[in-house]
Amino acid sequence: MSAAPRELSAGAFWAIRLTLYGIGVALLVTGAVLLFGRPTGPRLTGIVLWLGCAIVLHDAILVPTLTLVGRVRDAAGRRIGIPSAAVQLVSGALAIGALLTLAVIPELWAQHLGPANPTVLPGDYGPRLLLVWGLLAVLCAAGIVLITLRVRRRSFAAR
Repeated sequence: MSAAPRELSAGAFWAIRLTLYGIGVALLVTGAVLLFGRPTGPRLTGIVLWLGCAIVLHDAILVPTLTLVGRVRDAAGRRIGIPSAAVQLVSGALAIGALLTLAVIPELWAQHLGPANPTVLPGDYGPRLLLVWGLLAVLCAAGIVLITLRVRRRSFAAR
């Protein structure tokens, strides 16, 4: 039998939090120094454009889409009676799929344009992305079934 986890004191909690904040800030500063250390005009323009597009993709597309999907998912989960853990599993799978899709879109676009060197983008990015979405769907469905069975067993045993 395992022991219950020990509670952290407030001082230890804040010490850990401040340490992690410090590590994060140090990594951000290191990244900024390496990134902007010796930028040339076109490189700096590309970096600013990339960061701007990342912000737009995140704030204008990804967050509203996941928020809308989350609200629909929560409403459907309550209506159908799906356990909360299964609903969260679906949310995680959708977030993973959306992020992977956003990561693959540039490769798909570059393949569509046709690279000057055919060895630069050798992968079959479209079919592989579809395969990942299919695997996410299968794993999600299996997880939902397992979670639902477990919740029903617990509620049946509690009677």
